[in-house]
Amino acid sequence: MRRGDAMSRGAVLVVEDHGVARQALACVLEASGYAVRQAATAADALASAADGNVALVLLDLGLPDADGIEVVRRLRADPGTRSIPVVALTGRGEEWGEVCGGEGCAAFLTKPVAPRQLLATVARLVGAPGA
Repeated sequence: MRRGDAMSRGAVLVVEDHGVARQALACVLEASGYAVRQAATAADALASAADGNVALVLLDLGLPDADGIEVVRRLRADPGTRSIPVVALTGRGEEWGEVCGGEGCAAFLTKPVAPRQLLATVARLVGAPGA
């Protein structure tokens, strides 16, 4: 896949309420050639995803205004966002991965997320820029 192909699919939406963690995830993705949008709350995430041009949602499950699983349910219930892959971020362990899979998450990553694991997961779901 050419770099432009991955970018034309849309941005990776990074949803994380902790600013430093959100910025770190965004920097790793941007340094690898992905377009990135950021949100700190469930409300902002849902609005950003509904605006379009989102290829993947990287979603922290512990948001201050809504449970991440509820965000996944809302994304899946909306015809405009139901096909966007969601990668759940959790510090809660593997049992949450099973819950996320049942709700329609494409993958889950345990925090702290290793950059290589993040990039491999994103590339698997939306393609690698520059490949």
